[in-house]
Amino acid sequence: MTASLYTSFLRHRQHNRGKGIGYELTWEQYESKWRASGGIVDRGAGPDALCLVRIDLNGIFTEDNIQVITHKEAQRERMKHWWRSLSPEESRRRRAFLVSMVRDADHRHESWQTRDGYSD
Repeated sequence: MTASLYTSFLRHRQHNRGKGIGYELTWEQYESKWRASGGIVDRGAGPDALCLVRIDLNGIFTEDNIQVITHKEAQRERMKHWWRSLSPEESRRRRAFLVSMVRDADHRHESWQTRDGYSD
């Protein structure tokens, strides 16, 4: 297990450094965080699998700026961070676009039901 976790540490460090994200975690800190989380065996790529991420997405990987959460939670945090980074005008424009897409999809769904003789 330790060899596998160490390989994950090396890949994690290389991947994030390659993206230009500072990485000051040591192997010992990385291992300690995973062991304290109790989720070493739950690591992976699925939405409910655990991953090690930065708490402050503008910061670097340090012992005080990491947490172990699911990929689903990490995606939710990235989306919140992304929306907050938009200007108010850009945020309004994108929200209006998304709302119009949902309305169009609802309208298409209703017309398909009517056309095919289905009703709720």
